[in-house]
Amino acid sequence: MSLRWIRPDERRYTIMGIMTEGRLNTRPINWPANTIGRTELPHAYLEEMAVIIGGYVKPNANPGEYGLKAADGSEPELALLLAKAEDWLAAIGRYQGALCKVIGESVG
Repeated sequence: MSLRWIRPDERRYTIMGIMTEGRLNTRPINWPANTIGRTELPHAYLEEMAVIIGGYVKPNANPGEYGLKAADGSEPELALLLAKAEDWLAAIGRYQGALCKVIGESVG
């Protein structure tokens, strides 16, 4: 399942991917922002989530792509973010704001 922010022009930005067993799949977060040449935006968002869950960000095989890992190196569980939902929502808001700033529209 993917949680997405859909812009008025229908471009979709993935906020989080969730696998069926409840683990996070953060690779799709990279793709839309990377298509506009802004690899630093999802990287910063993933770094914020790493702080929230006590994990870290690991570079993926593809240049400019990163993944969120739990402290033990596994794919993090959604429950780690939900336990700090307010912090996660604030991180989402900052990510949307950063995206809006570079694409020239307001969050809405």
